[in-house]
This record gives sequence, structure tokens and C-alpha cells, in this order.
Amino acid sequence: MKKSLTTYLVISFIGAILIGVAIGYTLGRTTSGGSAPSDQTSASLANDLPASTDEPVTKEGTFGCLKPNTDGRETMECAMGLTTPDGTQYGLGSSDPAALAGITTGTSIRVTGTLGAPASPRYTTAGTIQVQTVTKL
Repeated sequence: MKKSLTTYLVISFIGAILIGVAIGYTLGRTTSGGSAPSDQTSASLANDLPASTDEPVTKEGTFGCLKPNTDGRETMECAMGLTTPDGTQYGLGSSDPAALAGITTGTSIRVTGTLGAPASPRYTTAGTIQVQTVTKL
């Protein structure tokens, strides 16, 4: 009797672990990868630009942390980018680390560069601007 009870408890424990893994996997897929592409497309369409133009662009806005796709959860992560007055976000990239070095969060800037595809699905952006010039406003 004791052996069958132990067997039952072990099987129940393994079943509970498998159910937990399945739920965690399902939640992870829907929050991290499920909604990001459609959000990126809608942000891009709202700005009348495709996600990637590889054309020169000039954008003005506020330099600061991009809002991550977290479904309302707060996180400590911060990717620096540009938010335009209409709320459209752009990632900023540069081959020169000094290009954005002296700019503090909340500074109004004008950025000129080439607009490419979004660099990460973790953020809803209309793309990533490869910075050529930055001007503080």
C-alpha cells in the first residue's frame, strides 16, 4: 500500500510539472512573440512609412527609453530611441558610439539617417534609424 501511494504521488508531481511547463510555454509565446509584429506594422502604417525604407529620413522628437511590449508589466530594461510628438517610436543605431553619447534622456533632438527594419520585437517601433547626424533642439 505504501509503495502504491508513493508511486501515485510521484506521478502526480510529474504531471503537475508538465502542466506548469505547458502553461508557461503558452504564456511566453503569446506575450513575447504574438503581438509584436502586428504592433510594428500598425505603428509603421500610422506614420505612413513602411517598416524599412533604406532611404534618408529626418525625424524630430524626444530622446529616451523606448516603451517595451510588456502587456502592462513593468520592467527595468531600457533601449534608447526617439519618440516623435505623435507617439511613434524609432530605435536609434550608429556605428559611431560617440554619436549619441552627450544626449540625456528627455532632450529634444533632430535625427537624420537611414530608416531600416525594427531591430527587436521587444519594442513597438516604426523602424531603426541608422544615425548620420544628431542635433539638439
